[in-house]
Amino acid sequence: MSTDRVEDDASALRERLRRLEAALDATGLGLWEWNVRTGELTWNARNRELFGIGHADALSIGDYPELVHPDDRDLVRSAYRAASERPDDADFSVEHRCRPGPDGKSRWVLSRGRVMKDAEGVRLVVGSNLDITDRKTAEARRSVLLRELGHRAKNGIVVLMTIVTQTAKSAKSVKDFEDLLLARLTAL
Repeated sequence: MSTDRVEDDASALRERLRRLEAALDATGLGLWEWNVRTGELTWNARNRELFGIGHADALSIGDYPELVHPDDRDLVRSAYRAASERPDDADFSVEHRCRPGPDGKSRWVLSRGRVMKDAEGVRLVVGSNLDITDRKTAEARRSVLLRELGHRAKNGIVVLMTIVTQTAKSAKSVKDFEDLLLARLTAL
């Protein structure tokens, strides 16, 4: 292979890497890699930001559970365990919170990973994290709104039932009931 060809291939590879890094920055994805055999974690800058870890801080798999919200640790372990117990390479996906930051608030992330195996078993786990806090906040607001709407609808039905019951007690005929009920509903 000629020197010019090697340089062209290296230049093309650098350009592909530059485009990939630009796409990753645009999506806000945090990337991570876990060498299962050494316990070493490798995280890009965005992933460190998501979990509130300094850029120079060393990481190992033993640190990771403390970075996950205590209420979600079993969920994360279960997602990984299920993927690692499959016979071949397997993917997993789990939504969880990070431990609360200095402001006391937790950030939600969608964590996706692939468990990679060889003849000796699990050797590497790679994946990404995406901040989904805004989506989770919107879902929580929508849930509160729907509960309130349901509560108000039930109250409205109770009011209507009361009007019908009271109107029926005072009506002298079906026509009288109809006229009184329509008048009360119109006033309502």
